[in-house]
Amino acid sequence: MLQTRDQLNLALQYHRSGNLSEAEILYRQVLEHFPNHPDALHLLGFLTIQIGNNEEAIHLIEKAIQLNGASAKFYENLAVALQNLRRNEEAISACFKALEIEPDNFNVYNTLGNAFRGQGKLNQAITSFQRALSLRPDVAEVHLNLGKVLREQGRFDGAEGCFKKAVTLRTDYAEAYFNLGIIYRSIGNLDEAVANLLKAVESEPEFAEAYNILGNVLMAQDKLDAAAACYRQALQIKPRFVEANYNLGNVLVEQEKFDAAVTYYQHALTIKPDFAGAHYRLGNALHKLEKLHKAAMSYQDTLTIDPNFVEAYNGLANLLREEGRPEEAIEMYREALAKKPDFAEAHYNISNALCDQGRLDEAIESCHRALAIKPDLAEAHWNMALILLAKGDFARGWRKYEWRFLKKGANHPALPYPRWDGSSLNGKTLFVCAEQGIGDEIMFASCLQEIIDSADLCIVECDKRLIPLFFRSFPKARFLARISTDHPPSTELPAADMKIAIGSLPLFLRPDLTSFPQRKSYLLADVQEIDKWRNRFKTLETGLKVGISWRGGLGYVRRIRSTTLDQWANLFSIPGIQYINLQYGDCTAELNETREKLGIAIHHFEDADPLKDLDGFAAKIAALDLVISVDNSTVHMAGALGVPVWTFLPFACDWRWMQEFEDTPWYSTMRLFRQKNPGNWDEVFEQVANNLKDMIEEMGRENSTEF
Repeated sequence: MLQTRDQLNLALQYHRSGNLSEAEILYRQVLEHFPNHPDALHLLGFLTIQIGNNEEAIHLIEKAIQLNGASAKFYENLAVALQNLRRNEEAISACFKALEIEPDNFNVYNTLGNAFRGQGKLNQAITSFQRALSLRPDVAEVHLNLGKVLREQGRFDGAEGCFKKAVTLRTDYAEAYFNLGIIYRSIGNLDEAVANLLKAVESEPEFAEAYNILGNVLMAQDKLDAAAACYRQALQIKPRFVEANYNLGNVLVEQEKFDAAVTYYQHALTIKPDFAGAHYRLGNALHKLEKLHKAAMSYQDTLTIDPNFVEAYNGLANLLREEGRPEEAIEMYREALAKKPDFAEAHYNISNALCDQGRLDEAIESCHRALAIKPDLAEAHWNMALILLAKGDFARGWRKYEWRFLKKGANHPALPYPRWDGSSLNGKTLFVCAEQGIGDEIMFASCLQEIIDSADLCIVECDKRLIPLFFRSFPKARFLARISTDHPPSTELPAADMKIAIGSLPLFLRPDLTSFPQRKSYLLADVQEIDKWRNRFKTLETGLKVGISWRGGLGYVRRIRSTTLDQWANLFSIPGIQYINLQYGDCTAELNETREKLGIAIHHFEDADPLKDLDGFAAKIAALDLVISVDNSTVHMAGALGVPVWTFLPFACDWRWMQEFEDTPWYSTMRLFRQKNPGNWDEVFEQVANNLKDMIEEMGRENSTEF
């Protein structure tokens, strides 16, 4: 017996010193000889709790209790093992049995609080933790536990106090800093949330959950690179961390790194195949990559898991719309609304599908429905602006157009000038901010001369490729390259009294159709460069010199606006025309294929690349007799230069071309050729071909008369 007691004492020494493996060996040796030794059973049970084997612990301690049921310590540790396994009702029973024996047992009250919390009985949990603290107010863990329950009740002030007390008692208490970070995030104090989460990972460098939440807070602050770094650190610690994989996918989407985002969503789904949110986000990323079939499959997977995931219906409807099936898209949007009547975004998307069908009045009604639910939905206000402008209601349209600054993803540098309100510019310096794409900058530049004439000085920010052209055209203004939105504005910004975004100028200068100036052009290309291009074009065969561009836009817009060179075959067959390539981007393969298949040589010049040299490109266009193009920046350049330009428009065309008109107030030399049916370019090409033939015949008659 003495030998057994010595073995047990030695095991207990190992146990207390943290040498659990040696302690376990000795406990089990004792039990081999004395299987009913209650202390050995209990101590081995306590050890197995520490190493995470709670099931065996329960078996061992229950056996010890059968042999010696009067020990409060046995019930105390049994309760811990049961609570660890979320067997909270049994844990509570064990706690009460321990308290019958030892009413002031601090540890039991703490375990009882955890068990009540596990049952959702938060008031009882609070009472238990408070009783524990009345016995031992200096234990950080109990302050932490009480804080968690108060946080779950939404009592953030009380929870904050508990967590602060915990870190006062234990300055390296990572979990308490972590929970403080969560509290500050919940109340919107993101800087304090970051500070405490950083303390959590400093105290416990392997705290993957803290890195994940820190990433979420940084993402809310638009610190995307830092957020991504946190998620990657979490995954380095815990590679199968579902939420970190998912969150990293989300931040990569915000950074427009869609291929990488797909990889991390797929990682999350490998670990948790029934993660509906990851399937949905994967669908969105695939949609951005224009992998429409795969995106549809992801949305369907989302709905298989969660038939009430209305955003997935919305995603599927968006795909149907992009496939040119607006009526089916509308039905799908309505299915989402049947499940969630207050889904404002679905009403907004219905308005887009109605616009695709030319049903503008109904589209406005859908925007109103969206705004009745969500009055600050910027996208719906923006869509109303475009519809009103397309209908020629400029006064209301331009006011709504200002909502573009509040749309998701809107990114404009915060320049330190007050906004111009249309008041007198006499003696004032006005800073005109750049926005949107090259085509928009050129179109809205049609308003510049009026404000240049009104202001003492007009400073215009623009794409740096436009500076030579704009400076030549508006010599009294000052031009500077676009300011990056990725960094705070330079302290060396020029002095100015007021600012205005270039797209906001029409709000004050174009209230109706009569306010558009009657002029042939407003941009001036370099005269010497124009002469050089004309001389180069003279080296080609005789005939009309026509510049062409056949695609434009991105994603869905590109699909509905663009054509293929095969569709131009009838135009290419008309004699007396030399076609010059104006298409931006690499189109060598398309040009070679056209030469081989149609026997047509579209003249291509490597210089004056519009992606690099817009001033040279302007001169090239100005030397042409005619430009024929789909809706892209080329038609804006040609129109602004006063070159005759024929623009192909899809059935659901951009707002600026309005409805039905064959001309446009923006450019006096432009003619519009519209699809009469969605996706059908045949009638457009036939109409253009007939007009080209008439033009050539007219030129022939004029030449004959002159002769």
